[in-house]
Amino acid sequence: MEALSRIKAKGFAVKLVGDNLEISPASALSQLQREFLTTHKAEIITELKQQQISDKFLYWRIVRNGQATHIHMTPPHTLDEMLHIYRGADVIEPVGS
Repeated sequence: MEALSRIKAKGFAVKLVGDNLEISPASALSQLQREFLTTHKAEIITELKQQQISDKFLYWRIVRNGQATHIHMTPPHTLDEMLHIYRGADVIEPVGS
């Protein structure tokens, strides 16, 4: 988790949106930091996906047959739990925390 930790240590929030990174505040990124993110993008995405597997979330975006829905889950669920509950979904991804 070195690449993700390094960018977070500089005060940036990093979020996975689909297969893209969302960094905030993006306007505060230096050119060197942007190059670092480009170089380490795959590693950071892998790290964020690993976190999603073990982290529990309340809100999930579920897409079935091209129809997206936001679902509030109580208690919070892990990605593995959601994959089991919503087998056959096109997309299952956490939204927020």
